[in-house]
Amino acid sequence: ARLKRAVRRLLRRPRLSFDRSRALEDALRDVFAPARWTFVSFVHVESVMSRLPPGSRVMSIGGGARLATDRLLALRHPRLSLLGTDLACSQLASDLCPPNLVWRPLDILAQVGDASFDLVYSVECFEHIEDDHRAFSNALTFVRPKGSFLVIVPFATPRDQQDTAT
Repeated sequence: ARLKRAVRRLLRRPRLSFDRSRALEDALRDVFAPARWTFVSFVHVESVMSRLPPGSRVMSIGGGARLATDRLLALRHPRLSLLGTDLACSQLASDLCPPNLVWRPLDILAQVGDASFDLVYSVECFEHIEDDHRAFSNALTFVRPKGSFLVIVPFATPRDQQDTAT
């Protein structure tokens, strides 16, 4: 019941045209159908994005092949410019993108950024990267000064629990 109320609130704001509303409903279904706990991750990213001024640049690292969460967030925030990235880039994901979302391949271990994004976020991606410290360092190079970096991971490995470096 709580999930249904939250989804209804998301569909109510902002006022959407019919086509946009249908796309939003489809994206909601793609994101939340596999597992209800995904909603918690989405709410954290949504909360940060809702505080960004219009025209802000947002980057997603490891959006996945279907790009479902990135599509949903782009539909929710049409005044923000989003870049969805993943190691693999499918044409299907590009075809489903709303106008404010661009989809590109990115190897976070090999590329460094230009500090041009107001928000860089990653949901359940870094636990799949063997050299997570390097990936984290490279990801931070995409964040502008005074920007935000949001990382959500589902668990900490035994090595991570023993890591004392900050």
